Amino acid sequence: MNDGNGPPARRRSGGIGLVAAVGGTAVLLAGALIAAGMLLSSAGPDADAGENGSRTGLGTPVVGAWPAPSAQDQASATASAPGTPSSRSAGPTATASPAGPAAPAPAPELTLADPGPTGAPAPPGSNGANLARGKAVTSSSQQGAHWAAANAVDGDPASRWASQAADPQWLTVDLGSVYTVERVTLSWESARATQYAIRVSADGAQWTVAQAVSDSDGGVDEVRFAAVSARYVQMYGTARASSYGYSLYEFEVR
Repeated sequence: MNDGNGPPARRRSGGIGLVAAVGGTAVLLAGALIAAGMLLSSAGPDADAGENGSRTGLGTPVVGAWPAPSAQDQASATASAPGTPSSRSAGPTATASPAGPAAPAPAPELTLADPGPTGAPAPPGSNGANLARGKAVTSSSQQGAHWAAANAVDGDPASRWASQAADPQWLTVDLGSVYTVERVTLSWESARATQYAIRVSADGAQWTVAQAVSDSDGGVDEVRFAAVSARYVQMYGTARASSYGYSLYEFEVR
């Protein structure tokens, strides 16, 4: 219908163009929303899970918000994964502390030496020497000056001591010092003892029998006994083999 303002057909044509333009815009917007949804679905898990495809507070997906992990971070992640062998320590790197003063070495255990028997050390022995030779000697008796007691310790096998014909008789040697002794050698003349004792003393007053002899047959008697400390050594005769006294060529002590 024409009201005098222009052809009606042209006015309708403009409305249709506007509708068409609005419709085209809507189609474009819908397409953009669909594309955005597809992009969102391909971006990965939701931001609430804490992964790289997280969302902003406005709900718009953020692509590439996190930088790519470095090689060092990847190595750390591998080292911290359970069951994964790694030469790196999961904890902080230990730092050596400065060395303090060295601990003192433990004291060595002390072992006390065995002091041996208590008391004074044992006196020296003879070392094989005749301790009686040339020492002071006394006797219970003698037949005369020719048969003096000193003849029994002079080292001369031809000289001798001879006592009176009576029992008992004795010959004593003073060694001059205390020694450890264990053997006496008697060289008899035919006037000999059949029974006698070897006695020892430290002071010449108190005597101890070191060895008793009850069956001497003369000649050379070597009398051995347990080692003992003594200064004085004595032959103490109690029985003679004849009517004569006791007679010794040599009296040796070792």
